[in-house]
Amino acid sequence: MRVLQNSVGGQWIDSTSRNLRQSFNPANHEALLCKTKDSNPADSAAAFQAAETASATWARTPLPNCAALHQGFLSHSTLL
Repeated sequence: MRVLQNSVGGQWIDSTSRNLRQSFNPANHEALLCKTKDSNPADSAAAFQAAETASATWARTPLPNCAALHQGFLSHSTLL
């Protein structure tokens, strides 16, 4: 079972936390969907810094390009 990563600054990175959680299907509470690590303050700080750095460029990005980037994100994060 893969462990989901954080998206920070356009990269998929592992959380620095060692605290692992399991996420189950809410419909039957038996099927394990994925595992994740808790994000800690250091992970949050890295994400906020990356977002602040990217905000000016993102604001100037044309909408079709934004949509394509979001679709790429969604295709990577699919659990099935």
